[in-house]
Amino acid sequence: MEAADDIAVFMAIFFEHALHLAGESYGVRPLRSRTWDTGFTLQLRDCVRIKQLVGLLYVNYSHIRDFLSSKRTQELLGVDSSMMRTNFSWDSPDVQEAFRSNLDHFGFPAQYYIGALLERGVRALIYVGATDFICNWIGNERMTLALEWTGQEEFRADTLREWTVDGQAAGVVRSGGGLTYATIAGAGHMVPYDKPVESLELANRWLAGVPL
Repeated sequence: MEAADDIAVFMAIFFEHALHLAGESYGVRPLRSRTWDTGFTLQLRDCVRIKQLVGLLYVNYSHIRDFLSSKRTQELLGVDSSMMRTNFSWDSPDVQEAFRSNLDHFGFPAQYYIGALLERGVRALIYVGATDFICNWIGNERMTLALEWTGQEEFRADTLREWTVDGQAAGVVRSGGGLTYATIAGAGHMVPYDKPVESLELANRWLAGVPL
């Protein structure tokens, strides 16, 4: 109950000051119809309404679904031909259960894959919305600094510096040894949704090999 009390107090402060708890509905999932001894009660519908009022809820995915369901898009992405007969699905309980049942979530940490790719000379970009609550910049930065490959020291030697778009600060970046880590200021979990201009500029520069 102590943990529940702490969460209740935190969320009370969060909603009072309209802080940005980014990431689709991560801010409301832990609060579904929960009541704590503190008397703090918040229903899911209340969370959604509050987040809508302050403009922090991702409410429209239709353009993303339509784009990824396009045959042309799927061909460009190299989607397996057997899967191109179906539309893009944002979430699949069956796929999630398959991952869980095979312990794929825990079997081989992703950082080892990233390190192996870097060691093979494959460039990597890791970006994160600066206000993303779940996939936050703190954990992502620590992960990149701890990655093990022969370019690690070159990457770690580069200090975080500001990168800009049209003369305006867009976030901070560190790059070296084939790895680029960047944050996008003012963006949450869905970075292109929150900051489309900056996201496109980030992707285009990185793909072209142009330093941020």
